[in-house]
Amino acid sequence: MARKIAVTAMAMAMAMATADVSFAFSPSARFTPSSSRSPSCVSTPSLRSGATSLNMATVKVVDKSGGQVAQLQCDRETILRDAMLAGKVDLYYTMKGKLFNCGGGGNCGTCKVDLVSGNLSPRTAAEEKLLKGCPPSFRLACQSCVMSDVTVRNKPDA
Repeated sequence: MARKIAVTAMAMAMAMATADVSFAFSPSARFTPSSSRSPSCVSTPSLRSGATSLNMATVKVVDKSGGQVAQLQCDRETILRDAMLAGKVDLYYTMKGKLFNCGGGGNCGTCKVDLVSGNLSPRTAAEEKLLKGCPPSFRLACQSCVMSDVTVRNKPDA
């Protein structure tokens, strides 16, 4: 019996060692948040540098001192986190946040921003839970959809 268990355990270990896990580390791999935590808009970002249209919005990212970090053009109803990452804006606070963030599921709070002006989608239940005690202008970028031209302060707690 013990030999059978050892052989089974060895077979499972070999199967796991030879399994293809490269999909988990590819840049195109996307975390799909559960429906209870995802914002109502789930469009993919379409960043443009040319002329604006009625469906476009401007996202200005400023630092704590108010200096502009980036200005992005994206489609309205784009998730703020997706637009910021596509625009190569440094969104996360620490190396731990960069490596172990939840991938947009609204579970970790590492993508916190401060809405300075403009309109984002209403807060989700995940934001209400993670941002309890924070000012109403604090939002999670992964749970916020860009509804108009916005200005956000990146890393407000830093």
